[in-house]
Amino acid sequence: MTTTTLVMQKVKHLYLEEAKKTPNIAYKYMVSEKLDGWYVYANYTPDNGWSSVMSSRDRVIPSMEHVKRQYLDKLPNPKGACRLIMEAIIPNTEFSILNGIFNRSIGDYLAEDVHFKAHELIYFNDLNVTAIERYNTLTKFCNAIPKHSRIELLPVLAVTDSKEEWLNLFDKITYAGGEGIILKQEQGVYCPGKRNSSLLKIKLETTLDLLCVGVYDTVGEKGHRNLNLKLERANKVEINVRVGKHEDIALIDANNKSILGKVCEIKCMKELEHGKLREPRFVRIRNDKTEID
Repeated sequence: MTTTTLVMQKVKHLYLEEAKKTPNIAYKYMVSEKLDGWYVYANYTPDNGWSSVMSSRDRVIPSMEHVKRQYLDKLPNPKGACRLIMEAIIPNTEFSILNGIFNRSIGDYLAEDVHFKAHELIYFNDLNVTAIERYNTLTKFCNAIPKHSRIELLPVLAVTDSKEEWLNLFDKITYAGGEGIILKQEQGVYCPGKRNSSLLKIKLETTLDLLCVGVYDTVGEKGHRNLNLKLERANKVEINVRVGKHEDIALIDANNKSILGKVCEIKCMKELEHGKLREPRFVRIRNDKTEID
């Protein structure tokens, strides 16, 4: 295996695997957060050192051309030719803004605030290493990285075969404003170019604008108060959504629930039959909009 023939493994939706007659998910999975950034990588060879930061289309990213000199060239040397796979983000920056920054190539185009979350270290001469072994190797590698390098390990949150635990982590992350989770089969190997059950995601994919027609409280499993919205689509289908972020709850409470009659942006996994939504999540109030989906 050479640096030019390794293609990225493709991630598969959990619900697509579950739709199969015999889903292949009866394994322990390593669960990590699905970040809303850019998939990027850098190759290393003993002869040439680290490459520039490359995109998923195997192209140099101009806005990150400073990263090789400032950070990559100062990394510890791996034990052989390999690929470091990362998610490029700018903390507290929405993807739409992030995308514009990372796409710049003229003028003041360097993304000086870019940070990286490392989630794979693939050695080209050995693809038969399990995910847990790769993660342990990556952890040791990241622990040796200088703190100022802006390259950090993307942590594993749990290792479990329980779908209930996967969904609990998904709820925790998405209610806090995150996109979802990634599931790596603990004993699975890296499968270049493949899309199978060794790498799955539970992610919010679809964005819709709905009208708020009601606000109500419920009591959660631990006795805590939950704030919920009753939303309406253009076809009059009702969608009920819990507000997850504490700051959103405080904002709605402080304004005496003036969210009523306003348009709300909602994210969900997918649209279901008859206009219902799978795993809807409140994102924000859209004071700039009146039309709904």
